Amino acid sequence: MPAAVQPCSIVTDSAAMLPQASDGLQVTVPLTITIGSSSYLDGIDINADEFYRRLIAGEVPKTSTPSPGDYLNAYRKATGQQILCLTIPPELSGMHEAATIAAQMFDEEQTERHVTVLDTRTAAAGHGLLARFAVEMAGQRMPADAILARLSQAMEDVRMYGSLVTLEYLARSGRVTTLVANVGDLLGVRPVFEMRQGQGHRVGLARGDRRATRIFVREALEQFDGRPLRLLVFHCAAPARAAELMGELKAACEVVTSEVVALTPVMGAYTGPGTIGFAALPAYGSAPGSAGSPQPS
Repeated sequence: MPAAVQPCSIVTDSAAMLPQASDGLQVTVPLTITIGSSSYLDGIDINADEFYRRLIAGEVPKTSTPSPGDYLNAYRKATGQQILCLTIPPELSGMHEAATIAAQMFDEEQTERHVTVLDTRTAAAGHGLLARFAVEMAGQRMPADAILARLSQAMEDVRMYGSLVTLEYLARSGRVTTLVANVGDLLGVRPVFEMRQGQGHRVGLARGDRRATRIFVREALEQFDGRPLRLLVFHCAAPARAAELMGELKAACEVVTSEVVALTPVMGAYTGPGTIGFAALPAYGSAPGSAGSPQPS
């Protein structure tokens, strides 16, 4: 067992798009993507350019969640006195169940440390933004119970918005019918959706990139009411559009931290190239020395 060097370590999956780390403060469990007869670890064994080339060519990837054994290995690598594992909702994936089973196994093999599994009630960039907030607090040597308390407020406040160029890839995965996808593509409209507290719904229909960007900015202004924000802009093979969206959001909102990330292949398998969006979270206690302290919404 590794020596504990901080009060809490964060474990999450590769869809959170956290930077690679090897210090035990954060441990990432990779998902698996299969194309044809070959399987790849998400974000490790296949680069985005190769993945989207094969996706556009018509190859249909299959994704699979980590096993309890994968999570158990991650818990063993974590160096914190306590371990906090963040997952997307169980309605969207089997990761929460696998992480929970592994936590029980971990508790049975030793008594010094404990794993808490938390359903973040969001996914993709929303999940990634909460994971970054958790890693930041863990790096400040906050104990697990304090991180959990602050994450509970953040889970209420985080919002994620996205827009797909086409519904073709969702149709391939069975998430929407081919008929719905074909009608949307024929009309040249793209849905702009929001995910909040485990629920997704449409907030607009856009014809073209500029209209989608205007909807994103409108939602950021309306939902956060001028509060300073943490931003995570995401894209699938669309870095120029992502940079433009970040610029528009920064021009309209007060932004404390910001990052542009490419969705990993496991996420891109469902959304397809051209997808773009952002997640936002109020920058609690943005004054110097008070980072991470939630205020009432």
